[in-house]
Parts: sequence; C-alpha cells; structure tokens
Amino acid sequence: HATPAPTATIPDDEKIGDILDPKKAHAKVREKRSSATKHFECYLTMKNKELLADNKAVVVSKMDDIKFEDVHTGNYISEYCDYLATKAKRWCKPTDGPISFPSAAGYMGSIKNMLLDKFKQNVLTPKQLQVETWKRYMSKLRSIMWGALPKE
Repeated sequence: HATPAPTATIPDDEKIGDILDPKKAHAKVREKRSSATKHFECYLTMKNKELLADNKAVVVSKMDDIKFEDVHTGNYISEYCDYLATKAKRWCKPTDGPISFPSAAGYMGSIKNMLLDKFKQNVLTPKQLQVETWKRYMSKLRSIMWGALPKE
C-alpha cells in the first residue's frame, strides 16, 4: 500500500482566526453591534446637546472616541442604560415607537462586549463594566422598561 501524501496541518489558532474580529462576526452580531453603536451615538448627541446648553465642553462625540477613563470613572454606561430604557426609539427616529426590552438588553450587551474588547489590554476592567455594576444596570433597565410586575 502506498502511504498517503502528508497533508499540511493548520494550527487551530490560524483556522479559527481572531474570533473577536468584528469583520469575522456572524451577520446578526454585526447588525446588533451596528445598531447598538448607532444608539450609543444617538445618546451621545443628546448628552452633548445638554452639555452645550449648559456651556460645558463636549468630551465624547462618537463611540470610537470613548476612552478607558470615560468608562472606568464616568457615567456613560449608566446614562446609556437610562437612554435605552426611557428615550430610545426604533431606528433612532423620534417619530418611531420605543425599542423593546430585548433590543435594549442586546444593545447594552453589544456595547459592553465592544468596550471590553477595546480595553482588553488593560489589567483592570472598567468599573462600569464590572459584574456587580453591570447586574445593577441590567436590573434597572428591566425594572424601568417592564415596570413593576403585578402581584398575583
């Protein structure tokens, strides 16, 4: 019997590639990230209008501008949560209805994952993305959007 020709083995890390690479994400994941980013930037626009009305400087204008310290010691994630729960409209259009809780929760998760990926080289996890803080944000989002459930 002839021995089959050896096949080149490709290391697992090369087969998989960078699983966090947004370009390699599933289409639905890319769509959710795109929508989450669009909503984050709608929130930033609202925040910046308020800052300018109070004669305060605008610090962050788009998702790409956010820095570790903004998420670590700032209140961007908390305010984004409030925006999603109370002001976010479908497609960021003022005339459309409010977004659903599953969409809001998905947008929160997408933003968290994008920021964790962006700051992955840091030793610390930004305070606003730490587990206990995150649980409070998600609980707040749920309670605002669903309201108090009726007692049976």
